[in-house]
Amino acid sequence: MGIRSFIPPNRFRALAATPEAHALWRSLNERENVIRMVATTDLGYPAVLAIDDDFSDRFPHLVSQAGTRSWPWRQLVGAMAKQIMQANGYAPLKSKPIRNGRSFRNGMCYRREGRGRGGKS
Repeated sequence: MGIRSFIPPNRFRALAATPEAHALWRSLNERENVIRMVATTDLGYPAVLAIDDDFSDRFPHLVSQAGTRSWPWRQLVGAMAKQIMQANGYAPLKSKPIRNGRSFRNGMCYRREGRGRGGKS
């Protein structure tokens, strides 16, 4: 279900090498979080919506950084979620806004590989 190591896109290499990023990766790969991201995705919502509260609660120091300093962390979570979803058989579909999110304003929706845009086989 979870995958061992995060392979960051080039723009996140320095950030991904930090202890905070390693803790984020472990958190996102917890069985419960992967199950929640998959279930949320299957309902048509962005995967990160499933971990929005958990991210805010576990990593408040990353969320509360003033201004755009927290933006790279949110993008890093999105990149990590993408790898997890792809490892579980999902492909990116489209970005959607997240209403009333604590940490995220938008997020990627996914579809199970081999299915059409509507999610049906």
